[in-house]
Amino acid sequence: MSAAVSAFMRELRLDPRFAAQPDLMKSLAEMFEVIELEAIELAEDGVPDGRAFQLAIDWIVSQADAIEKRFEALARLPHGKVNLDMRAFYAPQ
Repeated sequence: MSAAVSAFMRELRLDPRFAAQPDLMKSLAEMFEVIELEAIELAEDGVPDGRAFQLAIDWIVSQADAIEKRFEALARLPHGKVNLDMRAFYAPQ
């Protein structure tokens, strides 16, 4: 798990809303692990989009904003080709 995602997961564990839901926390950790493994596999196959997706996730979760805002941004990430100006993407809608 990337350092940014690990820090985000620690932050979630400190939040009572998430700390009280161990099944949710386990599912989130598994989801982030799968995304990272897929990014590595795609990069090994010479496909940069998987790595770009992982970098986008890292950028979002490392922002100093409310957890809800970061989850909303994660949910809006496009699947497949990732070529975004993250600052513009993350700006208020």
